[in-house]
Amino acid sequence: MYIASKLHKQMDVHFSPDEFIGKKVFYADVSKALNTIVRPLGASVRVVRCSNLNTARDIFDFSGYFDIQKKRNKIGITLHVPKNRDSITITKSAYNRLRFHFSQVVQHEFIHLSQFSFRPEQAERKIKVYHSHKLSKQRVDEIEYLREWCEIEAYAHDIAMEINYFYPNRKPHAVINQIDKFTNLYSYKKYKETFKSTEWNRLRTSLLRKCWKWIPVAHPPKKC
Repeated sequence: MYIASKLHKQMDVHFSPDEFIGKKVFYADVSKALNTIVRPLGASVRVVRCSNLNTARDIFDFSGYFDIQKKRNKIGITLHVPKNRDSITITKSAYNRLRFHFSQVVQHEFIHLSQFSFRPEQAERKIKVYHSHKLSKQRVDEIEYLREWCEIEAYAHDIAMEINYFYPNRKPHAVINQIDKFTNLYSYKKYKETFKSTEWNRLRTSLLRKCWKWIPVAHPPKKC
Protein backbone atom coordinates (compact mmCIF):
# COMPACT_ATOMS: atom_id res chain seq x y z
CA MET A 1 0.00 0.00 0.00
CA TYR A 2 1.31 3.44 -0.96
CA ILE A 3 1.93 4.82 2.55
CA ALA A 4 3.57 1.70 4.01
CA SER A 5 7.19 2.70 3.42
CA LYS A 6 6.76 6.22 4.85
CA LEU A 7 4.69 4.92 7.76
CA HIS A 8 7.23 2.27 8.74
CA LYS A 9 10.17 4.66 8.50
CA GLN A 10 8.40 7.03 10.89
CA MET A 11 7.61 4.12 13.21
CA ASP A 12 11.30 3.19 13.30
CA VAL A 13 12.16 6.76 14.35
CA HIS A 14 9.36 7.62 16.77
CA PHE A 15 8.52 4.14 18.07
CA SER A 16 11.96 2.58 18.11
CA PRO A 17 12.70 -0.74 19.83
CA ASP A 18 15.48 0.79 21.93
CA GLU A 19 13.07 3.30 23.41
CA PHE A 20 10.14 0.99 24.10
CA ILE A 21 11.12 -2.69 24.42
CA GLY A 22 11.58 -3.71 28.05
CA LYS A 23 10.55 -0.29 29.31
CA LYS A 24 7.59 0.68 31.44
CA VAL A 25 5.66 3.09 29.26
CA PHE A 26 2.54 5.09 30.01
CA TYR A 27 -0.26 4.66 27.49
CA ALA A 28 -0.30 8.44 27.07
CA ASP A 29 3.31 8.28 25.87
CA VAL A 30 2.45 5.51 23.42
CA SER A 31 -0.38 7.67 22.09
CA LYS A 32 1.95 10.66 21.80
CA ALA A 33 4.47 8.63 19.79
CA LEU A 34 1.80 7.23 17.47
CA ASN A 35 0.30 10.68 16.91
CA THR A 36 3.74 11.98 15.95
CA ILE A 37 3.86 9.23 13.31
CA VAL A 38 0.44 9.72 11.70
CA ARG A 39 -0.27 13.42 12.18
CA PRO A 40 1.83 14.43 9.13
CA LEU A 41 -0.28 11.96 7.10
CA GLY A 42 -3.50 13.71 8.14
CA ALA A 43 -4.63 11.26 10.82
CA SER A 44 -4.89 11.25 14.60
CA VAL A 45 -4.73 8.77 17.49
CA ARG A 46 -6.75 8.75 20.70
CA VAL A 47 -6.73 6.47 23.76
CA VAL A 48 -9.92 4.86 25.04
CA ARG A 49 -10.10 2.77 28.22
CA CYS A 50 -12.03 -0.50 27.91
CA SER A 51 -13.29 -2.73 30.72
CA ASN A 52 -12.99 -5.88 28.56
CA LEU A 53 -9.21 -5.57 28.15
CA ASN A 54 -7.90 -7.05 31.37
CA THR A 55 -6.04 -10.23 30.49
CA ALA A 56 -2.27 -10.43 30.30
CA ARG A 57 -2.32 -10.65 26.50
CA ASP A 58 -5.03 -8.10 25.84
CA ILE A 59 -2.94 -5.09 26.79
CA PHE A 60 -4.13 -3.09 23.80
CA ASP A 61 -6.30 -3.17 20.72
CA PHE A 62 -6.76 -0.88 17.74
CA SER A 63 -9.70 0.30 15.71
CA GLY A 64 -10.05 3.00 13.09
CA TYR A 65 -12.54 5.09 11.16
CA PHE A 66 -12.67 7.22 8.06
CA ASP A 67 -15.01 10.22 8.10
CA ILE A 68 -15.53 11.71 4.66
CA GLN A 69 -17.44 14.67 6.15
CA LYS A 70 -14.46 16.02 8.09
CA LYS A 71 -12.23 18.64 6.49
CA ARG A 72 -9.16 17.70 8.53
CA ASN A 73 -7.98 14.45 10.09
CA LYS A 74 -10.52 12.37 8.21
CA ILE A 75 -8.81 9.27 9.62
CA GLY A 76 -8.96 8.49 13.32
CA ILE A 77 -7.19 5.63 15.07
CA THR A 78 -8.25 4.47 18.53
CA LEU A 79 -5.86 2.73 20.89
CA HIS A 80 -8.00 0.66 23.26
CA VAL A 81 -6.32 0.00 26.63
CA PRO A 82 -7.34 -1.72 29.88
CA LYS A 83 -9.48 0.37 32.17
CA ASN A 84 -7.49 -0.55 35.28
CA ARG A 85 -3.98 0.25 34.01
CA ASP A 86 -2.05 3.40 33.12
CA SER A 87 1.14 1.85 31.79
CA ILE A 88 2.62 -1.23 30.18
CA THR A 89 6.00 -2.93 30.17
CA ILE A 90 6.40 -3.67 26.48
CA THR A 91 7.92 -7.06 25.74
CA LYS A 92 9.47 -7.82 22.38
CA SER A 93 6.39 -9.83 21.42
CA ALA A 94 4.01 -7.04 22.43
CA TYR A 95 6.14 -4.49 20.59
CA ASN A 96 5.96 -6.47 17.35
CA ARG A 97 2.22 -7.02 17.74
CA LEU A 98 1.60 -3.35 18.41
CA ARG A 99 3.64 -2.25 15.40
CA PHE A 100 1.88 -4.71 13.11
CA HIS A 101 -1.66 -3.95 14.20
CA PHE A 102 -1.07 -0.20 14.18
CA SER A 103 0.34 -0.38 10.65
CA GLN A 104 -2.54 -2.61 9.56
CA VAL A 105 -5.31 -0.35 10.85
CA VAL A 106 -3.67 2.81 9.49
CA GLN A 107 -3.25 1.28 6.03
CA HIS A 108 -6.84 -0.04 6.15
CA GLU A 109 -8.22 3.45 6.74
CA PHE A 110 -6.03 5.04 4.07
CA ILE A 111 -7.43 2.53 1.59
CA HIS A 112 -10.86 3.93 2.45
CA LEU A 113 -9.54 7.46 1.89
CA SER A 114 -8.31 6.42 -1.56
CA GLN A 115 -11.61 4.68 -2.38
CA PHE A 116 -13.77 7.68 -1.56
CA SER A 117 -11.33 10.07 -3.23
CA PHE A 118 -11.09 8.28 -6.57
CA ARG A 119 -14.05 5.86 -6.80
CA PRO A 120 -16.81 7.23 -4.55
CA GLU A 121 -19.56 5.79 -6.74
CA GLN A 122 -18.30 2.25 -6.07
CA ALA A 123 -17.31 2.57 -2.44
CA GLU A 124 -20.70 1.72 -0.93
CA ARG A 125 -21.76 -0.97 -3.37
CA LYS A 126 -22.54 -4.33 -1.77
CA ILE A 127 -22.21 -7.96 -2.79
CA LYS A 128 -25.42 -9.91 -2.36
CA VAL A 129 -25.39 -12.42 0.50
CA TYR A 130 -28.33 -14.66 1.32
CA HIS A 131 -28.94 -15.34 4.99
CA SER A 132 -31.67 -16.45 7.36
CA HIS A 133 -34.15 -13.84 8.56
CA LYS A 134 -33.82 -15.36 12.01
CA LEU A 135 -30.36 -13.90 12.56
CA SER A 136 -29.96 -11.30 15.29
CA LYS A 137 -29.90 -7.61 14.39
CA GLN A 138 -26.28 -7.41 15.53
CA ARG A 139 -25.30 -10.24 13.19
CA VAL A 140 -27.22 -8.75 10.27
CA ASP A 141 -25.61 -5.35 10.86
CA GLU A 142 -22.17 -6.97 10.76
CA ILE A 143 -23.06 -8.79 7.54
CA GLU A 144 -24.29 -5.56 5.96
CA TYR A 145 -21.07 -3.80 6.96
CA LEU A 146 -18.67 -6.48 5.75
CA ARG A 147 -20.38 -7.04 2.40
CA GLU A 148 -19.69 -3.46 1.32
CA TRP A 149 -17.24 -3.28 -1.58
CA CYS A 150 -15.01 -0.79 0.27
CA GLU A 151 -14.69 -3.10 3.29
CA ILE A 152 -14.07 -6.21 1.19
CA GLU A 153 -11.16 -4.46 -0.52
CA ALA A 154 -9.70 -3.06 2.71
CA TYR A 155 -10.04 -6.35 4.59
CA ALA A 156 -8.47 -8.17 1.65
CA HIS A 157 -5.44 -5.94 2.21
CA ASP A 158 -5.52 -6.84 5.92
CA ILE A 159 -5.48 -10.54 5.02
CA ALA A 160 -2.65 -10.04 2.54
CA MET A 161 -0.63 -8.25 5.24
CA GLU A 162 -1.22 -11.14 7.64
CA ILE A 163 -0.09 -13.67 5.02
CA ASN A 164 3.08 -11.70 4.33
CA TYR A 165 3.77 -11.19 8.05
CA PHE A 166 2.88 -14.54 9.60
CA TYR A 167 3.76 -16.83 6.69
CA PRO A 168 6.71 -15.18 4.92
CA ASN A 169 8.21 -18.52 3.89
CA ARG A 170 5.02 -19.87 2.34
CA LYS A 171 3.97 -19.24 -1.24
CA PRO A 172 1.03 -16.82 -1.02
CA HIS A 173 -1.06 -18.68 -3.57
CA ALA A 174 -0.70 -21.87 -1.51
CA VAL A 175 -1.90 -20.05 1.61
CA ILE A 176 -4.85 -18.47 -0.20
CA ASN A 177 -5.85 -21.76 -1.84
CA GLN A 178 -5.99 -23.46 1.58
CA ILE A 179 -6.77 -20.40 3.65
CA ASP A 180 -9.07 -22.18 6.12
CA LYS A 181 -6.09 -24.17 7.42
CA PHE A 182 -4.05 -21.14 8.52
CA THR A 183 -4.71 -20.01 12.08
CA ASN A 184 -3.09 -16.56 12.12
CA LEU A 185 -5.26 -14.96 9.45
CA TYR A 186 -7.52 -13.11 11.88
CA SER A 187 -9.13 -10.83 9.31
CA TYR A 188 -10.23 -13.82 7.25
CA LYS A 189 -11.53 -15.48 10.42
CA LYS A 190 -13.66 -12.37 11.04
CA TYR A 191 -15.32 -12.82 7.66
CA LYS A 192 -15.68 -16.57 8.07
CA GLU A 193 -17.35 -16.21 11.46
CA THR A 194 -19.61 -13.35 10.36
CA PHE A 195 -20.87 -15.18 7.27
CA LYS A 196 -21.14 -18.61 8.84
CA SER A 197 -24.34 -20.40 7.71
CA THR A 198 -24.92 -17.89 4.90
CA GLU A 199 -24.51 -18.21 1.13
CA TRP A 200 -21.38 -16.09 0.80
CA ASN A 201 -19.41 -17.94 -1.91
CA ARG A 202 -19.52 -14.98 -4.29
CA LEU A 203 -18.26 -12.62 -1.60
CA ARG A 204 -15.56 -15.06 -0.47
CA THR A 205 -14.30 -15.41 -4.04
CA SER A 206 -14.13 -11.63 -4.42
CA LEU A 207 -12.37 -11.26 -1.06
CA LEU A 208 -9.66 -13.80 -1.93
CA ARG A 209 -9.16 -12.42 -5.46
CA LYS A 210 -8.59 -8.96 -4.02
CA CYS A 211 -6.30 -10.47 -1.40
CA TRP A 212 -4.19 -12.05 -4.13
CA LYS A 213 -3.93 -8.70 -5.94
CA TRP A 214 -2.79 -6.99 -2.73
CA ILE A 215 -0.05 -9.52 -1.89
CA PRO A 216 2.81 -7.74 -3.75
CA VAL A 217 2.14 -4.39 -2.08
CA ALA A 218 0.66 -5.31 1.32
CA HIS A 219 3.81 -4.52 3.30
CA PRO A 220 3.85 -5.23 7.05
CA PRO A 221 6.50 -3.67 9.32
CA LYS A 222 9.62 -5.75 9.94
CA LYS A 223 9.74 -7.82 13.09
CA CYS A 224 12.24 -6.80 15.71
